[in-house]
Amino acid sequence: HQATNYKAFMYALVARLLREQRLLFLPLDKIATASDMHEPYQLLVEELTVISLLETESGRLQAPKKAMVRSLLGRSSDSLDALCLAVFMAHLRSLNLYDLNAFKQFA
Repeated sequence: HQATNYKAFMYALVARLLREQRLLFLPLDKIATASDMHEPYQLLVEELTVISLLETESGRLQAPKKAMVRSLLGRSSDSLDALCLAVFMAHLRSLNLYDLNAFKQFA
């Protein structure tokens, strides 16, 4: 599927890597004993569980609108957005692409 924009592509990339078990999450008790790690991890897990990509009539993938995310979570999806951006940048580096204009051919 093609994505409608970069955000949808990033969400789809993270979803694919999770499905293929190329991006893994450890159980919370294995990550850190420090309690300051618990809240960010729980927020991310909640966002991954609640937010899903939508498919447009033309079959392209679309990220949910901010208003929809806020209604589902009661807040924005900052943790998931940060994860998606980090994974996306690593993906660009793996393709030796640093210019988003050059990347458009792959999106």
